[in-house]
Amino acid sequence: MHTDIFQLTGGQEDTKIIESRIIEILLSAGNQRSPLRPTELYNEGWMLRLILDWSERHAMFSHPLHFFKNARWCSEGLLASSFLPRFRGDPLAEAWTHADGVIGHFSVGNFGCGDISLADNAKQFVIVEAKLNSPLSTGTKNAPGFDQAARSVSCITEVLMRANRRPESLEKIGFLLLAPKLQLEKGVFSDLLSRDSVRGKVKERVRQYHGDKDAWYSDWFEPTLDAIEVRYFSWESLVDEAGQAYRAFYKKCLQSNRLSAPTGLTMDEDCRRIYQFVKQSRPRRIVTSSANRSCDGLAAEMESEDFDEEESSQQESLRRIDQ
Repeated sequence: MHTDIFQLTGGQEDTKIIESRIIEILLSAGNQRSPLRPTELYNEGWMLRLILDWSERHAMFSHPLHFFKNARWCSEGLLASSFLPRFRGDPLAEAWTHADGVIGHFSVGNFGCGDISLADNAKQFVIVEAKLNSPLSTGTKNAPGFDQAARSVSCITEVLMRANRRPESLEKIGFLLLAPKLQLEKGVFSDLLSRDSVRGKVKERVRQYHGDKDAWYSDWFEPTLDAIEVRYFSWESLVDEAGQAYRAFYKKCLQSNRLSAPTGLTMDEDCRRIYQFVKQSRPRRIVTSSANRSCDGLAAEMESEDFDEEESSQQESLRRIDQ
């Protein structure tokens, strides 16, 4: 007979103790005796979650991360691709794409694995990509030239198509990139974010299917590309508006990832305001693809050998940090 572990260990009281310990361990990242690497907390993922949480509560209409009425956000949601495996070992296939952040009207986990589905009455659907010390990935294993920007826009197209929602029926569709100001000024991302680049990369991807994806391209992708907002914004512009605690947290992210902190960032106000965010965050917002291992349907499509360059670069970054 199944017995809830908390019935044996004190129930809600022990649950609160465990939750408090999780927060304390996480917030210890970066301290000399912490069991965690600083980058376990001070990374683009947590920076994005903090900014999305702030934006949901405070961002005005003119803010790039403005939330429409009844919109929500999540992190690490899964976006379907039009180029999923048609059969096992498909030489052209790619896996579902992890979205760093999603803003809009959608549901999560219809298949039980963090997948994103557009709501029937959706008016907003925005994908946010967060970068600190890495470029956009240049391709996948089976499509080396299919870069991250083109892939994201094509996945947005697929989500719209699966919901049978024409792109012109939504008020806002977007792919937004957040990165350090210095990288943006150097033009690290500008070429890949141009409409011509996205269109060309997707057109070449479709060409590999010898006509099977032509209708998808003309009927869904082209209208989506016409309607979508593709832009980039600096972390600095966002944390400056959010306030001192967010600027301090961003500075720690830069330091932990061995980047120079921009001038004007100070540590006068402690990052402990972040504690309240971690403590009060609603678990439903933070989604991972490993949340449910019983999703056989999705797992079959996400073949383990589909290992893209972005994942490889992330592992390489971790190796450099460990060294």
